[in-house]
Amino acid sequence: MNLTELQSSISQLPRSERETLLRFLGQQLADEAQDVRASENPQAMTLERSRWVEDLRQLREGVATGVHGAPLAEILDDLRADRA
Repeated sequence: MNLTELQSSISQLPRSERETLLRFLGQQLADEAQDVRASENPQAMTLERSRWVEDLRQLREGVATGVHGAPLAEILDDLRADRA
C-alpha cells in the first residue's frame, strides 16, 4: 500500500477511528522522541522534536473537518445524562 492509498483509506474511517489512530501515531512519535532524548544528544533531540511537531501538524490536518463542535467533556456529560 502506498501513501496515497493509505490516506484514502484513512479518510474513509469514521471520525472516532481517525482520532484513535491519530492518538496512537502521536504516542508512537512521542516514544521515538523520548528515545532520542535518552541518547543525550541535544541537537538530535531538537531536530527530532521539530520532525515530530511537523508530523503531528500534518496528521491533524489530515483528519480535520473544519467543524468545531462541543468539547469532549460536554459530549461525555450528555452521554452520561442519556444513560441515567
